[in-house]
Amino acid sequence: MKDQNLSHERIAQVRERLVTWVAKDGRDFSWRSPGTTPFQILVAEFLLKRTTAAAAAKVYQTFLQRYPDPDSLVRSSMDSLAEVLSPVGLNHQRALGFKAMAQYLAEHHLGEVPSGLEDLLAVPQVGDYTARAVLSFGFDKPAAIVDSNVLRVLGRLCKDTLGPAPKIGDVQQLAEQLLPIRDHKLFNWGLLDLGALICRYDKPRCVRCPLMSECDYT
Repeated sequence: MKDQNLSHERIAQVRERLVTWVAKDGRDFSWRSPGTTPFQILVAEFLLKRTTAAAAAKVYQTFLQRYPDPDSLVRSSMDSLAEVLSPVGLNHQRALGFKAMAQYLAEHHLGEVPSGLEDLLAVPQVGDYTARAVLSFGFDKPAAIVDSNVLRVLGRLCKDTLGPAPKIGDVQQLAEQLLPIRDHKLFNWGLLDLGALICRYDKPRCVRCPLMSECDYT
């Protein structure tokens, strides 16, 4: 891989164009509402695993009404939890994950979601992406997120720098370099939405991309 330090001008252009685009054309989900708590973000990220955002959205509000905090999850039965999760699939597997997460938070953090990266990574079912998403979206702490969509978007955007098959660690470093401090939530949402709506795996819509003029792929 080449030196991946991007010019200040390019970083500024990517930030401005992506934030402007997502503020106007980004997706609208309940978990993106102002005041969403770290636990609510954690629930959303658990629901979003291995399913679509549309499917997760159908369950999200109902889930939180029944299980508003980790303690309520600890007290829940597996059957009732699996029933609520049935619309998103893998409901028994997801129920086990929610129970393990809630039990850990109850035992180690008094039922609260921790605000540090290492502490979050110690929570069952929480990986690097989920931990950073909770930091950014739940705690308003700047944290660059990289999932499969972001990996594809940044891999194309900076193909000349990252090479044809970039390692996730290199993409993570690049994401951290690009991430703005003030608008980190919008920027992260922008990367996710760009991958879902525009920079798709099959037939990317390059002519509609706000980053087309900065992209190595086109």
